[in-house]
Amino acid sequence: MQLVSLYDNQNVGDIVRSDYRTAGVFREYGINYCCKGNFRLREVCSAKNVSYAEVVLKLNQVSQTANLPLDLQFDKWKTDFLIDYIVNIHHAYLKQTLPQLEGEMHYLVNHRKNEYPQLQTAMSIHSAICVLMDEEHRQQEEVLFPYIKQIYSAHRRQEPYGGLLVRTLRKPMKAPGDNHDQLNEYLTSLRQLTDNYRVSHGRCTRYDILMQRLRELDNQLVLHKHLENNILFPAAIVIEQDLLKA
Repeated sequence: MQLVSLYDNQNVGDIVRSDYRTAGVFREYGINYCCKGNFRLREVCSAKNVSYAEVVLKLNQVSQTANLPLDLQFDKWKTDFLIDYIVNIHHAYLKQTLPQLEGEMHYLVNHRKNEYPQLQTAMSIHSAICVLMDEEHRQQEEVLFPYIKQIYSAHRRQEPYGGLLVRTLRKPMKAPGDNHDQLNEYLTSLRQLTDNYRVSHGRCTRYDILMQRLRELDNQLVLHKHLENNILFPAAIVIEQDLLKA
């Protein structure tokens, strides 16, 4: 009951402005948190005939934050574990988040294009990022990452067939980094168009949420590419070279 009381005197709009992640819960229940977000949560739940306690439970769940230590030494991780981390954390996040943001941008372009004309171009850039990452994830998860795991295992166990494995299955290790420059161009353009994801300071809650989520996406993409291009792929190249020398 104590958790429920935390939201008793808060408006829907205030809840979202304090933590943009709660917007997904309100969308799930069809609760308008933007232009009509000045009603208290308990009143809105009663009007929509939804469980106030259930909504509050979900709000608390999405508001929980699990922060990773800033000094994580990704370069010390085992290669197969790093691949699993990239797939299960970064790829999973992007596969869920990119379509959601595309839908939000489409909504704002259709309803607020006069106020935010830059969103039309931003949406086109975001769509290009979606295509780029979708193709990259498919190639990595189906071809490249299984190959790296194979050669890593052969290298770790000092298998005599390791060199043959590289010669017969070798993947172009330089190719995965080719998308990095293109992604950087897209992100640079998004930053310029949105003034580094600057919020409207309450003029439109939905727009402000979009900017906060785009900033989060930007940060995640930068870290994601760092893990691949600066740690995983160079390590795989070293493994290939060692196996070919053996």
